Amino acid sequence: MSDFGVEQTARCARIMLRAIDEAAKANSMKFIAARPFADPDVAARKIIEIANDVEAVQDGRIYIERVNAPFLAAGGSADDFRAGSSAPSRSAGYGCTRAAPA
Repeated sequence: MSDFGVEQTARCARIMLRAIDEAAKANSMKFIAARPFADPDVAARKIIEIANDVEAVQDGRIYIERVNAPFLAAGGSADDFRAGSSAPSRSAGYGCTRAAPA
């Protein structure tokens, strides 16, 4: 192969690499904003804050909808709510409790 062939091959390789870099930059993900409740502990604090403002129905129980809707309106997602609602129970050693079948 002559020097001209080597130079032409190197030039083509540089052009292809530049095109690949430009395509990668055009297709890269760009996040708009950070999620405010991505940390489960922060989400748990917000859930508890909202739950303390909700009026109990009976025996200290509250409807989950009364907590879920304000949490979603504050910028949380369903995944954030799920992670935040299970974080305090795991760290405190509590589990979900259900009434025993009659």
